[in-house]
Order: sequence, then C-alpha cells, then structure tokens
Amino acid sequence: MRSLHIKMALGFPLVVDVELNEVLEKPDGHWKDFVHMCALESDQALFVAELGASCVGMGHVRLQDTQARLGMLYVDGTKRSRGIGTALVTAQENWAHASGASSLVCHIPEASAGVRLAEELGWHRTDEIFYTRHGLIERMWTPKDQSAAG
Repeated sequence: MRSLHIKMALGFPLVVDVELNEVLEKPDGHWKDFVHMCALESDQALFVAELGASCVGMGHVRLQDTQARLGMLYVDGTKRSRGIGTALVTAQENWAHASGASSLVCHIPEASAGVRLAEELGWHRTDEIFYTRHGLIERMWTPKDQSAAG
C-alpha cells in the first residue's frame, strides 16, 4: 500500500493532492493500520489490484450516510489501459450498492487521467467547482443515471 502511495505521489503530486513528504514520513504501521481498518469497518472498503505478485492499483470507497464516495483510485502508470481502473471502479460501485448506498460520487481534478476513465464509464461531471488544497480545480462526478445530489 505504501509503495502505491509513493508511486501516486511521485507521478501526480498535485493532481491527487498528495505530497511525497507526507507519504514518506508515515511509518509502515500507518499503512498496515489503514488496510486493517478498511477490512474491519463496515463504512469503508479498500480494493487492491494485483498482477502476478505485485500490487498495481487501489481504490478506496467510504459510506457517508446513504452516499458512497469513491476515492483514491490509482493504477500504476505502466499497467494502465488494461482494464484495471475499470475493474476497481466496478468493485467500488458494487460494494457501495451492496452496502446500501443510494448515490455515488467522486471528485476528480480537471488535470487527472481519471477524467477520461469517468467519461468512459458513463459518469457525469457536475457544474460544481471545488479546489484542492494546492489550488487545483476539481469537479464532482456522479453516474449518469443518478442525480447530482450530494
């Protein structure tokens, strides 16, 4: 998990609002605790994609009342265009629906490769604009068959 976060921070430090120093300063125990809590708590789930013996992607989803927020989707740059991102989003959506979520939402920075994936999956970008802590513009996205509430 730590390795994927480091790759994410190295490749897209501002787009994903992650700074490499923040990732590196967290001890291994932090990442183990994060994975453990995702496995135990009923309000969140972590999906990890593996190819061979390597972790190549991750997606986190958290319930907030009846809304599921999909987040932290990352696929190693050398493993993209193989359907891994689609599989992770599908797993997040399936878990959210099985957990009772009536709506799904995610925030994607305009400069992120996630915009293309969201469009391919039929998600709709709302007109609402948000700013990351680094001042990047991001939009809220929802599945096209869902209203933009939330």
